Amino acid sequence: MFTTSSIPSLTNTGKLPVFISMTCLVGNYNNPYMRVLDETLLFTPSIGSVASWSPVGKGLTEGHDLLDHGLITALYQQHVTTLGQSTLLAKVYLAANSSAYLDLLDTFTLLGDPALRLPIDIKVFLPAVVR
Repeated sequence: MFTTSSIPSLTNTGKLPVFISMTCLVGNYNNPYMRVLDETLLFTPSIGSVASWSPVGKGLTEGHDLLDHGLITALYQQHVTTLGQSTLLAKVYLAANSSAYLDLLDTFTLLGDPALRLPIDIKVFLPAVVR
């Protein structure tokens, strides 16, 4: 499990990723009493992240899956290279394909520069899930 205590062991010095989390509350940065994972990554120099896109609240897996699919489609099939446009298209995909998870349009938040240009050779690293 990747947590805030995992950050010091990162070895990506100078190569800051965009942190995209499709799970609940990772972006709950509005809690003044704790710094959440995506906020901590954003404020960790050299090895953290350049931006993050994650929910500030709770949601359902099915809705997160639609957002994820929309984001991957924007990046890999539509070849969108700006972070803000790709996250916006993910939300458009969700709204076009379901009326059940529209609360996620408000709960998924981009922390970072929406004009950030993503590199052409985008790499996706998916964690192993053990049940």
